[in-house]
Amino acid sequence: NVYATVLDYAIRAAATNLAQKLQTVELVQVYILMSLYCTPADTLERGQSRVYANLAIQIAKELGLHISPRRKPKSRLQEREMLNRTRTWTLCVTLDKYTAAHFGHPTVIKDDMSVHIFASVPMHSLISKL
Repeated sequence: NVYATVLDYAIRAAATNLAQKLQTVELVQVYILMSLYCTPADTLERGQSRVYANLAIQIAKELGLHISPRRKPKSRLQEREMLNRTRTWTLCVTLDKYTAAHFGHPTVIKDDMSVHIFASVPMHSLISKL
């Protein structure tokens, strides 16, 4: 089963990075994907989905993804990185609201932490063709 093999690899890789305190935007994205693609066959796996979402959000906060960039990008690469961070935080906010509604839990992200996305970034830049 390819799904089980890939999921097992992703879980091991994410756990290794977490244990080594390697926190990156990519690791946040891995946990987001794991929370979305964790097939809930029973209650335990549904709980795992929420755990992965919370890990993604916690690492994103520690990386400061919730903080609005205050400076203009100096290069195209820096612009792409800033948009990647903003898009990843947008996914965290959306995932938090979805899982809270789906599982009947309160949201983890405070509303004031999600405001900067919509206040400081033009919507077209979130879906631009960078």
